Order: sequence, then structure tokens, then C-alpha cells
Amino acid sequence: MESLVNLLNELLIINISLSDNSIDDDCMKDLGELLQMNKYIIMIDISYPSKSESGISDKGIEILTKYLKGNEILKELHLDQNNKITEKSIPFLKEMIINSRIEIVECNNIPLGEISSSLAINQMKNGNDLSVMKKLFDMSKKFKITFPINPTDNISIPLSDIPDSGLDG
Repeated sequence: MESLVNLLNELLIINISLSDNSIDDDCMKDLGELLQMNKYIIMIDISYPSKSESGISDKGIEILTKYLKGNEILKELHLDQNNKITEKSIPFLKEMIINSRIEIVECNNIPLGEISSSLAINQMKNGNDLSVMKKLFDMSKKFKITFPINPTDNISIPLSDIPDSGLDG
């Protein structure tokens, strides 16, 4: 894997799909190092075949989290069908999102409501889609949270002012 990491680091690659390729926890360190070194990768798909007993687990998510701290490039992380990823990974995914620019996480094994506000904040930080801001504004009405904002204002919202879930509702 080390020679593959070196080769990929020399190429201008923005999307990597390793889905259905027996990626497991043992590969997370190498993948993390690649993501730290490569300044172009914006999407990585490490989904797994749904009928497999292998794949990435909570341990793999914990390992990868360390490498994505401060990553300003990666925007999408696809983890679907990794059946060993459980709700124990939610704090790690949240930490990963808060400390990077990730704005899309796909993982069908766990409820992602707890990380949706962090994803929305990254979408705003990245300058994507005013509808995200409107969604937050609508959510504030639903949960009776008062923000001194208008959905079209250019603002910063402290993380402490945003609930951990509810964007999907």
C-alpha cells in the first residue's frame, strides 16, 4: 500500500473510489496519510459490499479521524455498507467534520442527524448553497431558537448556538 500512496500523492487526483475493494481498519492509517499529503482529493468512497462481514469498523473511523484534523480539501466521505460502523462512531465523525471542511458524509448504518448541523456549518464555511442557511433559519423557528439573523445575511454562527440535530426535519 505504501507504494500506492506515494504514486497517488504524485498525481492530480480529486476523487478516489475504493468501494468494494476489501478496505478495512488496517488500511485507515495509509489512507489517512494519503489524505494528509495529497492537497487535491475532495471525495473518497470507501463503501463496502453490503453482504460482507469485513470492512471498516468504529476503530477505523477513529484512526481516520486523527488524519483529517485540519484537512481543508476533502469535502465528501462515503462509508455506506460498512456494517461494522456503529453509533459509537458518531463522536468521531462529528470531530472529523468540525476539524475539517467535510460537508457530505454517507453512512447508511447509523443515524446521521447528530452530525447534520456540523455538515451544514461546513457547507456554509465552504460557501455552498444559500439553501443551507435557509434550512438553519427554518430549523431555528422549529426549535424556537432565536438567532439575530436573516437567512440572506452574511454571518457566522457560533457552534454553541446550533443544536446537534434537526436539520433533516
